Amino acid sequence: MEVKGSKDVEIEEGQDHIQCRICWGSEDDKENPLILACKCKGSVGLIHFQCLKSWVLTQKQEKLPSASNMNVRSFYWKRFECEICK
Repeated sequence: MEVKGSKDVEIEEGQDHIQCRICWGSEDDKENPLILACKCKGSVGLIHFQCLKSWVLTQKQEKLPSASNMNVRSFYWKRFECEICK
């Protein structure tokens, strides 16, 4: 699957630049590109790769080990879906 980025987005009329929906930064470089990570249309779907990674980590829930088994840790994830286009 091809990852789409800022060059694949049509800028809406009256909008003079593109920006990340999380940090609002407009930097778009090889190390931290602006990508389209969901089905949102236009520039509202753009997010920096690093911002997306941080968002994914916020979706992680950790179940603390019980007193009977301190060596086992459990993780589960909330649903990964965009809050806008769901």
